[in-house]
This record gives sequence, structure tokens and C-alpha cells, in this order.
Amino acid sequence: MVGPSTRKQGRNNFGNTSAEVDDPIDPVLARLETMELKIQKKMEVNKDEIIDRIDEIKNQVEELKRENLNLTSRIDRCAADIKRLEKQQKQKNLILSGLLEKNNESVIDEVEIFLDQKLKIQVKIDQAWRIGPAKSGYNRPIRIQMTNMRDRNEVIKQKKNLRGSNIYIYIKI
Repeated sequence: MVGPSTRKQGRNNFGNTSAEVDDPIDPVLARLETMELKIQKKMEVNKDEIIDRIDEIKNQVEELKRENLNLTSRIDRCAADIKRLEKQQKQKNLILSGLLEKNNESVIDEVEIFLDQKLKIQVKIDQAWRIGPAKSGYNRPIRIQMTNMRDRNEVIKQKKNLRGSNIYIYIKI
């Protein structure tokens, strides 16, 4: 901090001489220096707060990275489970081809009647639908989604009763 300046004995601007004359800029300089010190202190405090906040953010980012890794791992496991379940579901599917197509038919009812009459079995069917667009003179195949593997295997076992007909049942995965 610069103290008030003093002039040595000599003439001032008015031709007067004195042992010491105060410089009018000295109080302004002193005040500026005081303000500078206050600003520096505030900057130090702000700097510390910013450093603390940066550390908090770094910790949050690390925590989010760990959580992201955990969630990614869970998503991968879920995707594998979905794939496995889809495969199991598809394994219950059968294709029935050669069954006469009727107008306004209930495909599930037609399949159940067919299986009961021709194969002599009663099984539970989740869904059944004709595959592809309807064409005149063409019987579209039927995709059958069985309720369980036991019923599907029973149908496959009894399909031997269809020998000699133009109706075929096969597994479609």
C-alpha cells in the first residue's frame, strides 16, 4: 500500500513554500487499494467455492457413471431374457398348411375342430391366423401359437395320422 506522498520543502503551485504539502490523489489511491484488497478477498472466497462445487460435480459425474454402467448391465441382461423368452415363445409355434380356407372363418375354431377330428387330440391354442394375403384358389397356411410346449409336442406326435393327406404340420421357429 502506498502511503500519502509528501513533497519536500519547496515551492508549491501558488509560489508558497512549506515543509510538507499533501497530494490530493493520496486519499483516492488509498481507497482504491482498500477496494482492491476487498475484491481480492472476495475472489479468493469465490475461487474456493468454485473449487468445492467442481469437486461436488466430479463426484456426481462419477456416481452417474457407475449408475449408468449398472443400468447398461441390467439392460443387457433384460435384452438377453427377452431374446430367450421370444425364442421359447416361437418354439410353441406350428404351421398348418393345406387346410381349406372358408369365408369369415374363425381360424382358432377351425384349427381346434381339425385337431379334434383328424388327430384326435384336444389342446389349448393361444392364437391362430392365416399367413399372407388371401388369393383365389389358394389355401393360406395357418400359424398356430400353442399355449405350452406339451401341447405342441402332442400335435407333432400325432401328425402321423395325416399321412396320405395334403395337410401338413411342421414346426416354425
